[in-house]
Amino acid sequence: MAVLIGTGGNDVLRAENSDDTIAAAGGNDFIEARGGNDLIDPGTGNDRVEGGDGRDTVRVMGDQSQYGVFRFDSEGLVRGPDGVDQLFDVEAVQFTGVGGTLDLKDVPEFFAYSYIASHADLTQAFGANAGAGWAHFRDNGAAEGRGITFDGNSYLAANTDVLQGLGADANESGARHYLEFGRAEGRDTHFEALSYIASYDDLRSTFGTDQAAATLHFIQDGFEEGRSVTFDALAYTASNEDLIGAFGTLGKQELIDTAALHYIENGVKEGRTIDFDPLQYVASHTDLIQSFGKSGNAAVVSDTAALHYIEFGFNEDRVADRFNEQAYAAANQDLAGLNADELALHWVQFGVNENRAGAYDPIVA
Repeated sequence: MAVLIGTGGNDVLRAENSDDTIAAAGGNDFIEARGGNDLIDPGTGNDRVEGGDGRDTVRVMGDQSQYGVFRFDSEGLVRGPDGVDQLFDVEAVQFTGVGGTLDLKDVPEFFAYSYIASHADLTQAFGANAGAGWAHFRDNGAAEGRGITFDGNSYLAANTDVLQGLGADANESGARHYLEFGRAEGRDTHFEALSYIASYDDLRSTFGTDQAAATLHFIQDGFEEGRSVTFDALAYTASNEDLIGAFGTLGKQELIDTAALHYIENGVKEGRTIDFDPLQYVASHTDLIQSFGKSGNAAVVSDTAALHYIEFGFNEDRVADRFNEQAYAAANQDLAGLNADELALHWVQFGVNENRAGAYDPIVA
């Protein structure tokens, strides 16, 4: 049994094949414990620890809550106030404060696909190479302060065809799908979790504003139950003059999330409703029809119209609904059976150019 003590510099410490204690102190050190059941204190700095045979434990100062512990296959990494320590053939991490000893085998596998998908440069460089993603995090990313921001569950929830194919417990597989296919296909990666909660009384009572829990509910239960996002946060904002003033300068995604949050926390209790209809709005103004009426499907046109009203139309005193769906349907018997929004969309995408009658009462110039 030996005791090895390092200096404040960058040391190379190699132990014997015995139960050794190694204290590296400061610097970026290389520690090779070799055989035996060793206790290793890497000290401060970014260190490489090779445990070798036996049960080897790396000891760090402080509570477990101060550190991130990561594992990929048999390799590990500890990131915390003392620096970043790479762990090879190390079995456990011991915390001198609260947390005790954590076996590395009990640490969840690092989400390498999600890590790659979180960073555009890594997505470009590595694609769906999980090993390369881990190696980057181990050798560079951890010290750079990089982490995981890509949410595989959110990606699955936003792409229900992928969810159907991969299943509800495919978080990391969702990230892999994004890297292999979804990115090139231009797929959405964001699920409107707050709007999903806002769509259902029981979800508001159960989840409040917990987006992760709501997203998990959707992919595990909600989708199979036939649930979807029905709350229109943009239309909700456009329906309330004070919210236009409060949220109108936000970017689209922030506006959607902020409005849904307002509805969950305040709007329901205040009895607020949605009376603004984006498709009726765009159908009421021929300049808007020409500008963006044919810019995509109903959802795209609807979002664009609501944003226009929030950002411009309200201050321009534009009429929110001058399209006469009843007159339009009566004048065009081939459209019988369409609902109000379907009639408005038909007028926007086809009827204007076909010079159909009945859209406006009175007629809008």
